[in-house]
Amino acid sequence: MRRLAFLAVLGLSVLASANEKGEALLKQIDAVKMPTWVQDKENDKTFMDKYMKEIAVARKQKNDLILNLYKEDPSNPRTLPLMRERWISFEAGNIGDGKAYAQRVSADIDKVLADKPTPAIQELGESMKIMVQIDNQWNWNGALSAIEGFIKKYPKSAEGPGLLLSASYSAPAESRRPYYQKLVEAFPDSKYAAMAKGALRQYDAIGKPFELKFKDAISGKPFDMADQKGKVVVVDFWATWCGPCVAKMPEVKKVLQTYGPKGLEVVGVSLDQPEKEGGLKKLKEFVAKNQYPWPQYYQGNGWDSEFSSSWGIMSIPNVFVIDRKGNLREIGVSDLEATVKKLLAEQP
Repeated sequence: MRRLAFLAVLGLSVLASANEKGEALLKQIDAVKMPTWVQDKENDKTFMDKYMKEIAVARKQKNDLILNLYKEDPSNPRTLPLMRERWISFEAGNIGDGKAYAQRVSADIDKVLADKPTPAIQELGESMKIMVQIDNQWNWNGALSAIEGFIKKYPKSAEGPGLLLSASYSAPAESRRPYYQKLVEAFPDSKYAAMAKGALRQYDAIGKPFELKFKDAISGKPFDMADQKGKVVVVDFWATWCGPCVAKMPEVKKVLQTYGPKGLEVVGVSLDQPEKEGGLKKLKEFVAKNQYPWPQYYQGNGWDSEFSSSWGIMSIPNVFVIDRKGNLREIGVSDLEATVKKLLAEQP
């Protein structure tokens, strides 16, 4: 009896020691300062060189501490999300060849999995090995079968929907449908399933009427797609915080100036943040400053906005083009001018 009591006390002592070490490491992890990103300086070479060096140092420091936390206190509630962070941002700065980088991350994961980790870490590690391959190998042919194997092993895993969604991002537009279908089929109640349904809607809506009604956030005037029959309409899903979107805007403006007199209209669908977070103010200021004359549909709820979500918009910029008959003809347009010229040449 005394021996059992002694072992119980010893176990509690070891646990307390792990907790103390874990808490101490968490304080060090939280104290790591990441360099401040300045959006306006992304084209400033001096700033970018300095930023990339600083973030590489900070990321290594934080990741080393996270690994120590895993070794000392694997059951700490923060260990799992921090290990996810470690593997998502395994290295920073110039990571070099994507395939080689994926191999380095996978090797690190294998070391942890060989250590017989907690079931939660095991599941996370297996999912992250797939994720790193997806993220660093464009159009990885083995993605769908690897994900299906993971889902079969962990049918209720919260990682499954994210894997399918990430794989869809990394696949060419014409190859994404199987990922969306699997997501809807295997995880119908996931928040990502609604997005996948919207993405599938895009495929089925080609050649069908495109409906859109809203009040222009800039002028206050109503806009109704039904009133645009006879014109080609570009629908640009974007946001002021989106660098690639902002970079594309001058091209959109130029295309409108060139082809507006021939029957082209442009509409912006903003995924800017809610009004209480300054989204509407930023939108109005940006449009006024750059003199973009087309109507803006301010949805007011960022990525969770109803209209864009119903169309499965998961990345921006994303351009739809509506033909003279009011039907959706093109999605995910990259060569805007060529598409506009082609559709304007058609008879209403």
